[in-house]
Amino acid sequence: MIISPFTIAYDTREQLPFSFQNVRIDRKKAFVMTQRRTLPTGDYSIVGLEDKICIERKSLPDLYQTLGKGRECFMSELKRMQMMDYSAVVIEASWQQVSNPTDDDPFFHSKMHPNSIIGTIVACAGQFPKTEWKAPGNRQAAEAKTFRLLLKFWQHHTSFCKHDTDATKENNFSNDAGEQAANFECVESPNGI
Repeated sequence: MIISPFTIAYDTREQLPFSFQNVRIDRKKAFVMTQRRTLPTGDYSIVGLEDKICIERKSLPDLYQTLGKGRECFMSELKRMQMMDYSAVVIEASWQQVSNPTDDDPFFHSKMHPNSIIGTIVACAGQFPKTEWKAPGNRQAAEAKTFRLLLKFWQHHTSFCKHDTDATKENNFSNDAGEQAANFECVESPNGI
């Protein structure tokens, strides 16, 4: 077992927080500490870096509600997320499920049409380009994706702090964080999660 090099902060308003009990580092089970605290924005961050990274978790019903009745509030959240070095919305569903929610759940009901939801996500991605949208497949995959995003950011941040003496900073960790990290590597599982 490997101990995670950082503690995950999850927001006090998070109703069903991830436990991070089944995540892995270097293909080994990881022990991850978590702390419940009030975050400035988002549902998940790294303790000590809450002003630099945030991940917003959305279940499929919550996504539909948020992009329908809760749109104005969510747009304010996305605007705040642009102040972060990195932010993402992680959906507990696949893109196929987002676009056809009744395929997997015949009892799913929303007044919002799936095309409207997809269109809103595309519009938000254009309007708020610093926030990535991820739909890894289900809750377990979303939990693993959230951990990997936090891990990659932590790797980039610690590598950047140790190795960069320039006054200018580039925050493009999405592409090269794994190459920069010496001690920890985020490993994808065989099914791509």
